[in-house]
Amino acid sequence: MRILGGHDFYDTALAHGRDETLVFVRSPADKARRIKPSDSALRIPKSKTVKFGQDYLSQSIVTHGGIEHTVFPRILWFAGRRHGAMQVMRRGRTTGQYIMDDLWFWDEARFYEFLASIGARLRDPRKGTDADSSINTSNIGSFFTEAGREAEREWLVEHGISIALLDIERFTRDEDHFWRIDSDGLRDIHFQRCVGPYEAFQALSQWVGGVLPRPGADIVTIRDEKTMLSKHGMDKWSFRKPPESA
Repeated sequence: MRILGGHDFYDTALAHGRDETLVFVRSPADKARRIKPSDSALRIPKSKTVKFGQDYLSQSIVTHGGIEHTVFPRILWFAGRRHGAMQVMRRGRTTGQYIMDDLWFWDEARFYEFLASIGARLRDPRKGTDADSSINTSNIGSFFTEAGREAEREWLVEHGISIALLDIERFTRDEDHFWRIDSDGLRDIHFQRCVGPYEAFQALSQWVGGVLPRPGADIVTIRDEKTMLSKHGMDKWSFRKPPESA
């Protein structure tokens, strides 16, 4: 498979043979097409709030060692499969330096290890409340492992989409979230820790070449009468008697 546009971690697999008849068109992250959740069949988390056990903490925020950790649920669709992730934005000053970076966790175990390292824990859902009104101990596992629904995959196939990343920002309403379509930048969100470069390239190739509909050649409609006659082996005398020789 040939990849046109952008750069990403799975491009290293291109050196190990490829089918030149398959082409995946990819955009740089800052120029990629965006789709609002309301215009797609892809589900977003019912709530972007991550509930922690300490009642005095702000929603989705844990402060530890002078660093503020803000947690967001993120979703990536890659080659027809859904992957849940937790993005942790770290901001603050410690040991004489200012920290500003993002951490990404693609499985429940590593996310719990991180929470323990900053003295935080997820909250159990309270009785009488909708457990899915936040991300908590009752649904964190399924958030990471759910593979997605068939209706979502059918929508991706119908629209020819191979990659869709849910972008959620800190102080935005749900209607301001968007899906970033067929972009690069997966290296920046550490997706290679979830799927290796060769596995990712193979999955993408199989999706593009075996699942997504491949466009056929354009059909040209001929309307010119002379061209139509010639196409069928006829000329101007086919329906007329040619002139007699003198």
